[in-house]
Amino acid sequence: MIYQVLERDYEKVVGITSHGNVYGYKNAYYEFCENGYIEYCVDDIIEKNGVYTYVPGENAPHRNDRMFSDWENVVIQLRDIQSEKYVGFDYPFSSILIKKTDIKEIQEFYSKRNNERHQERKKLVSYVDDGILDIAENLVNMIEENVMTNQYIIALSQKRYSHIKFEEIFGQDIYKKSTFGLKGKEKKETEKFNAELQEQFKNLSTIIDNFVEIIMEEKQLKAYVARAVAWEAIQRKAIEYYAQLWKEEYEIHLQYDFDELKEKLIGRDTDAIEREYIRNVILSDEVDILDIRFVLIYYLISKNNYYELSLYDSFLYQAQRIQEEEDKVKTSDIKLKLRTKQHRRVNKYTMDDVDLMTGAEFEEFVGLLFKKMGYSSRVTKQSGDQGLDVIALKNGKKIGIQAKCYSGTVGNSAVQEAVAGKSFYSCDKVIVITNNYFTPAAIELAQSNDVILWNRDMLKEKIRELM
Repeated sequence: MIYQVLERDYEKVVGITSHGNVYGYKNAYYEFCENGYIEYCVDDIIEKNGVYTYVPGENAPHRNDRMFSDWENVVIQLRDIQSEKYVGFDYPFSSILIKKTDIKEIQEFYSKRNNERHQERKKLVSYVDDGILDIAENLVNMIEENVMTNQYIIALSQKRYSHIKFEEIFGQDIYKKSTFGLKGKEKKETEKFNAELQEQFKNLSTIIDNFVEIIMEEKQLKAYVARAVAWEAIQRKAIEYYAQLWKEEYEIHLQYDFDELKEKLIGRDTDAIEREYIRNVILSDEVDILDIRFVLIYYLISKNNYYELSLYDSFLYQAQRIQEEEDKVKTSDIKLKLRTKQHRRVNKYTMDDVDLMTGAEFEEFVGLLFKKMGYSSRVTKQSGDQGLDVIALKNGKKIGIQAKCYSGTVGNSAVQEAVAGKSFYSCDKVIVITNNYFTPAAIELAQSNDVILWNRDMLKEKIRELM
């Protein structure tokens, strides 16, 4: 049903107060629907006996679809209004006034939708059966690995979003980094990030929409219920996936795995065990908590009954505990240093020092160099390193490094080893670093295989800059 409302007229300023401009209002026509409201052009509305009908003109459609995410907030505001004739809203209808005589009808519309949604959510778990979970697992495997660790995707797990088409949410500016005040390279990089993010969102929303259609067909559910079912199933499979990723990629580098620590701390409550586990991760030299924080959170959620909270609430809870433990470690470290006699140390390396290093010492040195650059790094085992000597992590990117401390030039074999190691370790980039120089053939091979080369001159520059 279409209602006549008063809409703020931004072209008509009727006065100025200490709070800013005072605007006039004009007649507008809105139809309220599940996902928001539709604003119609005045010229396309015909009134008869108090009923407004949409009759599009030659340049139809003259309409503007607007979305809001929270039905409950709408119902509360409709219930709490006080006015003689018109009612204003701060959110979501910040620019319109609604006739008081229409409020009850609109309120009943949203109350009914809200009640239906709450009743359906009670049944939601029963809809998430093995067949739905199998499809959700396929979905998680189809999307890029870092999608479900994106903070915006995680935020969508809040229950209030489950009835909305995901592309409507992803299209909003809040899901982009601001470029305000940025210039040059920084602005271009941010714009590139936003474009890549939007492409990820577009791909994910397309896949989810198809998943929702399958659920609607198989379960005979309404669209907004099917979306909630889809998201519930996706969350469960994402938790399984990232928990397994944590065990295979990161936990193996810790002194104790979770179950071993639980056995060691028998008698302690779950919270104490998890905090000790988090502390071990923070103190580890082999993993960088900054780069793998979200994967760790998924793992910790897998160790608890996350169904009592939304995924978003669970993330907030676990992230807060990680931050608390990081603060404790930092405070403890500062206090220890204050109680210990300190000496100002100046570590200076020269290329002469590097030339005297053994192969193993050079690998350790390269690992230290990348730590100075803000990476977490670890040296692979000297035997069976599969072509790479050092693995460095930063901002979710993995770099594999082949370190060659040679008295002569470095040839093709080092580049070939780096290429093989890139695939084995699933690296985003690979670098060959030497204290010497590369043969022309090695340079040509590296260029054709996207391998970065650091020769003696580059290494000398990095030592001067960082060490």
